[in-house]
Amino acid sequence: MTDLKCPYCDLKISIHIPDDVSPEELKMIKTCSCGKMMETAEETEKRIRRRKIKKKVFYTLMRHQKKTVAVKREGIEFNKCGVTLYAYQRHKYPMICYVIDPETGRSIATINQPLDVVYRHVSHGMIKEFKSKKDHQNGVYYEKLKEEFNKAEKVDELKENQ
Repeated sequence: MTDLKCPYCDLKISIHIPDDVSPEELKMIKTCSCGKMMETAEETEKRIRRRKIKKKVFYTLMRHQKKTVAVKREGIEFNKCGVTLYAYQRHKYPMICYVIDPETGRSIATINQPLDVVYRHVSHGMIKEFKSKKDHQNGVYYEKLKEEFNKAEKVDELKENQ
């Protein structure tokens, strides 16, 4: 049995693929109902390595019960237009990914795509806007955000009665 997963719609199936299948038949088998090509876990890993995307554990800044805390997240690290960014998927369904600035721990974008392909949906315009906000007021405000992030209490996960 071969496990296939669509990186766009997150559909997962297990299917038997015969050894003597032709390339055209393999393409038909791997075509997802959304029209995109499904891939095996090995193909996904190869694609991620090719894109220089790394799995990463990092902190994001959140307000919880009138207190600012840095919450540990598992996600990915990627480069886009010369800027290093992090991303994590908060919910499985609906798929919501947050793109994070590593220096401040703040979200710079919310994207409704699976984590595997979120880097494809970060546009040049988003990066340009992020850079302009970073340089706003000669970077003084950005330095305050970095300082706030560094001073925030680090927690592994948020608890309701914390």
